[in-house]
Amino acid sequence: MAKEKLLLIDSDMQTLDELDKLFSRKGYEVMQARSEADAVVALELNRPELIIMDVQLDDVDGYTLLENIKKNPDWRLVPVIILSSKKKYEDKLRGLRLGVMDYLTKPYDSEELVARVRNILDLYMMKVQKKDETGPASSQERLLSFMKQRGIRTLVPRVKKQAKLGYEYPEAAKILNPEEPGGEIFFLESIARARLLERVFYDAIHICPECGHHDLNFREVCPQCSYADIAALRMITHRTCGYRGLENKFETENGKRCPRCLETLAREGVDFETSTSSLHLCAGCDTRFTEPVVNCRCMNCDQQWDVSEVLVRKIYAYKLIADTREEFLPGPPKKAMPGACEDIEKKVKELKVHFVGMDGFARQLGREIDRAKKENSGVSLLSVRFGNIECSDQKKFEQFSNHVLDGFKTLLREYDVITLKGTFEWLIMLPETPFRMAKIFAGRLRDRFVRLDDMVEVEINMASFPEDGSQARELLEVLELGIVSFQSLE
Repeated sequence: MAKEKLLLIDSDMQTLDELDKLFSRKGYEVMQARSEADAVVALELNRPELIIMDVQLDDVDGYTLLENIKKNPDWRLVPVIILSSKKKYEDKLRGLRLGVMDYLTKPYDSEELVARVRNILDLYMMKVQKKDETGPASSQERLLSFMKQRGIRTLVPRVKKQAKLGYEYPEAAKILNPEEPGGEIFFLESIARARLLERVFYDAIHICPECGHHDLNFREVCPQCSYADIAALRMITHRTCGYRGLENKFETENGKRCPRCLETLAREGVDFETSTSSLHLCAGCDTRFTEPVVNCRCMNCDQQWDVSEVLVRKIYAYKLIADTREEFLPGPPKKAMPGACEDIEKKVKELKVHFVGMDGFARQLGREIDRAKKENSGVSLLSVRFGNIECSDQKKFEQFSNHVLDGFKTLLREYDVITLKGTFEWLIMLPETPFRMAKIFAGRLRDRFVRLDDMVEVEINMASFPEDGSQARELLEVLELGIVSFQSLE
C-alpha cells in the first residue's frame, strides 16, 4: 500500500524537522515547504493527502496562501490543519471560515497531533470511498466519454467576455457545469496534466496580476502623474524661411505668424506644413515629455499596473489523445504490482546514486539553478517514462525494474539527482549540464533501455536552464507538458 503523503508548510526549519521525524516514524511520506513557492511546487508535483501549515510565513501571509489553495480546483479538497503560535479567537475563526479541518496551537502535543491527522484522513477516505461506490462517474470520465460518443476530437475555445480568461469551452461546460463562465478551463488543465488530453496552443492573453482577470485597459500615460489625458504636440514648418517649431509659438490673435520672419501663414500645404512632434503634453500636470509610459488598468478589480508586471496566460485547445482515450475511459484501471513504487524506491536507495523524494528534488533544483546563474553554467532535467510494461507478472516486473536501475547506475554521475515520480516514471537532474550535453545523455539512456527490451516504449522529455526557464517551477512545467521531447530533437 502506498504511503499517505503529508505536506508541511512552515518557515521554521526546526519545526519542519521535528514534524518530519514524527510523521515519518508513523509511516507517512513527508514533504517540506518553507515558502509559498516551495509549497506550490510540492502541490503541483505530488499532491498530498493532507496539509499541516503555519499561517506565519516569511514570504507571504499564511491565510493568503490558504485562500489560494482553496481556490485551486486541483487542491481545494485537500484537508488542511493549521498549526500556529497564533492563539487569538479571531485567528482560529478566520482559519475555520477558510475551510481548514482543525486549528491547533504551538506548542503542540505530538500524540494528539498524530491522532487528529489520522482521524481526518480516515474521515476523508470514507467520503471518497462512498462517492466512488454510490456516486456518478467523475467529471473527467463523463467528459472523455462524452467526447468519444459525440466524435469530438478537439475542444476549441470560444470568446466569452464574461469569463475570467475571456474564453469558454461550450462542449466541456455542458458536462462539467462550472460555477462561473469559463471555469471549465481549470478542469481541462487538470485532465491535460493527467495526460488524457493534449494541449494545442490557441492564443495568449494578458491577465491582471491581482485578480487574474483578462479585462485590461492598456493606455499611454504621463510618466510624472500617470494621467491618461495626454497628446502629442504638433509642429509647424514655414515653407519660405524653413523655421520649425511648436504650433503654439505660431499662434497670434490674428492667426498664425512665423516667429522668425513674421510672415502671416494662411494656407496649410502652401505656406506651412504640420507634423507631429516627439513631445507630449499632459493635461493633468502640464508636463512635457518625449515618451509616455504604457500601463494598464484592470476593469475587474480597478488595480493599475506597469505593462511589465502584467501576466501572460496561454490558452489551449484540448485534443483527445487517440492512443489513450480507450484506456482511460470508465472501466477497471490497469494496476502495477502491489507495492511496486515502494519496492523500486527501496532498491534505488541501495545504489550509489543521489536519490531524493519529490519535494527534495524540487528544492535541490532551485539550488542548482541559483548556482548555475552565478557560475554561468547550465542545468538540465529529463523525465523518463516507460510504456507497454507487463506488470501482472511479478517475475517479469522485477526483471524490468532491475534492468532500469542497472542502466541508471551505469550512466549517472555521482552528483546527478534522481527521483521516482511513479512506478514507470523517473525524473533526473543533471547539474552543470547544458542542453546539448543533456541531449547526448538522453540518447545514450534511450538506446540502453531499448537494447534491454525492444518491446518496451521509452519516452524521454527534456527541460534546461536557461533555455526553457529561469525558475524550478518553469522547468518542471516544461517537463510535465512534454514540450521538448528527445524524439522530436532527433
